[in-house]
Amino acid sequence: MQDLINDMMVTPEQAKITPGSYFARWENIGDQNVFIFCKSLTLDEAVAEEVSAGADPHEAAYYRRQYTDKFGRGLRYGNHFSVITPDGEWGSTHIGTCWPITEEDFNEAKANGWTPSEVMVDRMSREIVESMKEMGR
Repeated sequence: MQDLINDMMVTPEQAKITPGSYFARWENIGDQNVFIFCKSLTLDEAVAEEVSAGADPHEAAYYRRQYTDKFGRGLRYGNHFSVITPDGEWGSTHIGTCWPITEEDFNEAKANGWTPSEVMVDRMSREIVESMKEMGR
C-alpha cells in the first residue's frame, strides 16, 4: 500500500532516478533531520554484489528477477550513506521518497561526512517546491 501511495506522489524529476543515478532523501530520526545519500545500482552491479556475498548462480538468477520486479515498483537498490551509517547500509528505497542529485553532490556530501552543504539543501528545496507547483500540488 505504501508503494502505491509513493507512486501517486512521484514527480517527473523523481521518475528520472534510474539505475546508476544518485539521489538523496531525508528522514526525521529523533530530533535530527538526517540526509541519506545513495547511488542506485544497475542490475548488473546489484547482481555482482550478491554474487560477491556468496550467491550461487540459481540465487543470482532469482535476485535478478527480484531486482527487475522491485525496479518496476519504483524501488531503487543501493548502498545508503548518512551521518548515522557513514560506511553505508544496503537496501532499497522508493523513488517517491527521494530526490535526484548529481555525482558531484554525492561526492561533496561524502567529503563532508555525509552532511549536505546549505547550498545543496537550498537548491533541492527550491527544486522540490517548483516541481510540486508544476504538478498542481
